[in-house]
Amino acid sequence: MRMRRKQTLIVGFLFLIMAMSLGYALLTTTLNIEGIADIDSNTWSVYWDNLQVSSGSVEAEAPVLNSQKTTITYHVKLNEPGDFYEFTVDVKNDGTIDAMIETVYYDAINGSQIPTYLKYEKTYADNAPINEKQILRAGEKETYKVKVYYDPEVTESELPTSNQSITVRFQVTYVQKDSTAIEVERFNVGDYISYHTLQESYTIPAGTTGYSSDQVIHPSELTLWRIIAKNSDGTIEAVSEYISSDMVTIGGIDGYTNYPQILQGIAEQFRHGDYAQSVRIFGADGQTPVISDTTPYNGTEVSPPSTTSTPRPTTGSGEEFQGGVLGDTLYLRDYQLVSNVYKNDSRYGNSGLVAYKVDTPNSPYYYWTASRQYFYNTSSARFDFGGTSIGPNGLVGGVAFRSYYYGWTTSNGAYCIRPIITLHPYVQLGTGSGTIDDPYELVVDHD
Repeated sequence: MRMRRKQTLIVGFLFLIMAMSLGYALLTTTLNIEGIADIDSNTWSVYWDNLQVSSGSVEAEAPVLNSQKTTITYHVKLNEPGDFYEFTVDVKNDGTIDAMIETVYYDAINGSQIPTYLKYEKTYADNAPINEKQILRAGEKETYKVKVYYDPEVTESELPTSNQSITVRFQVTYVQKDSTAIEVERFNVGDYISYHTLQESYTIPAGTTGYSSDQVIHPSELTLWRIIAKNSDGTIEAVSEYISSDMVTIGGIDGYTNYPQILQGIAEQFRHGDYAQSVRIFGADGQTPVISDTTPYNGTEVSPPSTTSTPRPTTGSGEEFQGGVLGDTLYLRDYQLVSNVYKNDSRYGNSGLVAYKVDTPNSPYYYWTASRQYFYNTSSARFDFGGTSIGPNGLVGGVAFRSYYYGWTTSNGAYCIRPIITLHPYVQLGTGSGTIDDPYELVVDHD
């Protein structure tokens, strides 16, 4: 009797479970989402192309590109310090997928060590550094520049005591672009940079300038510069956005004979050796620094010799007369570089050569260029020996230091300074956006 009751309970329990399951199944909703995804065909094609030996006169085997266009091999012999070999090659993205650099690797292989006297430079053609995460978009290309050279500054103790054969590898791996990709940071003409010389003040001695006393300028006040040229050797040229707040007076026969030398001496105060390879005053381009023979215009003759018929020489190389430059137009390169950058800027007028003083940024003023100026007019017996300057309207003019108009007179001019710097090829971009309000900071990387 007890046994039957236990079985009944068990059967009843099983039936209950089945009934519950059946009741739940009757309440059902099926939800569907259907769509069509069209997948475009894509290609991945990143390779070397357009291999060109750009410079170098050393003994070398021509670089060879393999059939897959993924490997370049070359063999160069560097005989003495200063020898170098350089070539350029495009990395091309012929596919449909944006790429980026995953890794950049450079080292000796086969157990070799890279000695200190072997230098190896690898950059983009405009000297921008090649770094991880940089984008190479579909259909675009970048040009790499590779240079290997025997360090010209190697010391005697570092020189190899036997012939060396060193195998080095530069390897770049590209992968599909992701959210970490970055643009290539590079200098562009028109960008603003921040540059600071270490020279707080500079005294220009009397005697050479034709002025009666010493003069003082403050080079460190010019800190905002604008890029005007990117050169094939990797150097960058930039002009000061502002002109000095200090005036520099030059005049008389001493000022004329020493004119370019005076200005270059001033320019040197804007050099910061870690950044600037060279410096110059606006228009400096190989003018004769000092005139030693002043007999044509020293006042001992009734009038200067009238053997020239060119009122304002425009040959571009300077006119030599009895050992001295009468006048030249060697400022024209800087004139064009600066004008090209500024002429479309509404703040600077049609010529683009207007510049503002540091302490009066809304008032353009005159500034010196490095070229001498000679004016000759036979009809009025007029002779002016002086310097060139650029005025508030952006036009080039002249100031007479020594004049003859039926008699000798001397005078001088007091104008501002506007220098130009040439940055070392290894100078790179730091923080900033390159605008006038947020100029790029500069970073030095000698490696």
